[in-house]
Amino acid sequence: MRHAIEAYESKQDSLKLYKPEKARAHFRLSRALRQLGCEEEAQEELSQAFWLFQELKPGNHRTAEMLEDKDFEKIVVFWSR
Repeated sequence: MRHAIEAYESKQDSLKLYKPEKARAHFRLSRALRQLGCEEEAQEELSQAFWLFQELKPGNHRTAEMLEDKDFEKIVVFWSR
């Protein structure tokens, strides 16, 4: 997952283009870290995912803990899934 995040950040021009994929990668990494018992790192990743999600969906009124995989799947274009 970290490789995916680094790839999305590698080009300055692509920061806006890959923001949905980056948000999803942070979200999935947070879930994996939580399952491994790395709560602090998981929370940091979830915060990053939520921050990006809020930029993409400013009308969202849910908390980070309320977000699910399907929320991130909806913002990622189909060929990136």
